[in-house]
Amino acid sequence: MDDMEMAACFDIELTKSYVEKDDFILPTDILEFLPNTDKDAVVHYDDHEYNMKYKVGVHTRLAQGWKAFIDAAGLGIGDVLCFKTCLDENRIVFFVHVKEDPEIVMID
Repeated sequence: MDDMEMAACFDIELTKSYVEKDDFILPTDILEFLPNTDKDAVVHYDDHEYNMKYKVGVHTRLAQGWKAFIDAAGLGIGDVLCFKTCLDENRIVFFVHVKEDPEIVMID
């Protein structure tokens, strides 16, 4: 993991669709910092790793594992997640934690 480069950081408040669906649409204002091709992705949260797919299309998103992450982590509507996104050769890594006292929330 030493060879990773930081790409973007952002906060997002979980909405009903983020909690109920198996995909997470990434904010458009960070996409310029991320690859424009599909890749493997991993979310690191609370000492656990959740494997997903980073899919580029009409909406760039995390899929195939997002809902399992939300359920396993016990996250719900209104929780604010802070993402630190890093890139390496083979995948995109998202380091995520719950923001306990959110100040500014970016909602796309």
